[in-house]
Amino acid sequence: MIHNSDIASTPLKANGWASLSQHSQPLYVARCTDTPKRLVLVHENKFLNKVVIAIADHRDSHESILEDSCNAVISFLSQAKVSPNRLLYIATGIIFDARSPPPFGGPKARPGYIAYKGRGALPLLQFILTSSFKWYISSRGPQALQFVVASINKALVLHRHRGRDFLNELMLRGMKRAGHIEWSKVARIPQSLQHVAEIEAVSEGVRFTPKRWEIGDAETV
Repeated sequence: MIHNSDIASTPLKANGWASLSQHSQPLYVARCTDTPKRLVLVHENKFLNKVVIAIADHRDSHESILEDSCNAVISFLSQAKVSPNRLLYIATGIIFDARSPPPFGGPKARPGYIAYKGRGALPLLQFILTSSFKWYISSRGPQALQFVVASINKALVLHRHRGRDFLNELMLRGMKRAGHIEWSKVARIPQSLQHVAEIEAVSEGVRFTPKRWEIGDAETV
């Protein structure tokens, strides 16, 4: 069964952060710095149009940081013509991989991402961000956050430049690894998660999404 409550229309409460200890170590930009820095994800839409990592106000709570970060990702994924859920599952197809950095990767028989047991797109997003922030708080460095941000940004780039079949396969991979559809059964993509080609305006007129690429053509994820 495909659970498809749209993250863009779901009231967001950052209760996924509540499990963090009140005595967690301070947030650091890197292990070598002496200045504690709280980080937050931001949708930078004036120049880069990307999700970026920014310094949060030191007075911000863990809960507000997670909520703001979730809303930034939702804002970023909601600018395409497709459902933001589709783009989140495409990003999940990249993140939920044994070759990914911890806490998501690991041995093929037991990668870190199998810790996720939730249902629906919003709990999935909260899990991904909470896991990344927890890894950072433990003073293990910002690599997990950087990887998640890069994967989310890449999902939109792939949507705009790769073919429908490639994207469908990557989305279904993310859904399967998240446990939202069964591995052993053929999944039919509902209308709400179907691919929609983007039209990009250019100075000479209108440019359509390039001709559909197949998996194996050009670069792969």
